Amino acid sequence: MSRISKDRLRPFLKLPEWRLLNHQSRKAEIVREVRRFPRESRILDVGCAGGDIALEIAALGYRIKGIDSDPRRLETARRLAAAEGMDVPFEPSDAARLAQLGERYDLIILGEILEHFYEPWLILEEVAAVCRPGAHFIATTPNMASLRSRLKLLLLGMFPDHNPEHRYYYTRRRFREMLARSPFELVRARTIVPALFYDLGPFTFLDRAFWRGINSVVGGLGENLLVVGRLRG
Repeated sequence: MSRISKDRLRPFLKLPEWRLLNHQSRKAEIVREVRRFPRESRILDVGCAGGDIALEIAALGYRIKGIDSDPRRLETARRLAAAEGMDVPFEPSDAARLAQLGERYDLIILGEILEHFYEPWLILEEVAAVCRPGAHFIATTPNMASLRSRLKLLLLGMFPDHNPEHRYYYTRRRFREMLARSPFELVRARTIVPALFYDLGPFTFLDRAFWRGINSVVGGLGENLLVVGRLRG
């Protein structure tokens, strides 16, 4: 179960309910992937937004820093950290200028970042500049081959993604093609089906097991892609 429930997050993130549920689903899957890495791993959360993903990871004992280019989001992240009684650094920086950090990390988190750039492989070059040898990234993006996207196009004749800030659109195949132009190689890729319930106390594991089962059946039709990459060489 998430350390920070959606009810606790609601006044900080101020998202519509469906987006908050989607966010909690993505966060749970990111944290699940992070658990595969050693506790001594040094982690950077790029585009940390409200900071709750970084806080969830820090609560597991990892060393993590969050960065974002939006000062309002950084302020939200700092307020949430204070409310949770946690000391996690949240600092201003830009995904397109990571090399300027002058630091090295074992794992980079790119949650809903890469779709905002026309040439995302250049962002991955910036990511590589702050990676230690053998470092990994965990990225999530909207999935343009999701069941919802397919139905929206088929039944309504509408392009599935109307977010004016999105510049690059992904399916699993297109992400692999983009990755081939970057310093990283694919480790694994899957999609995420949003869960409807993430605060069921001791029964939360049943909710997650149910939706993981659905995801194994529908394959690439989940709402979001989750991709793990490893620095080549």
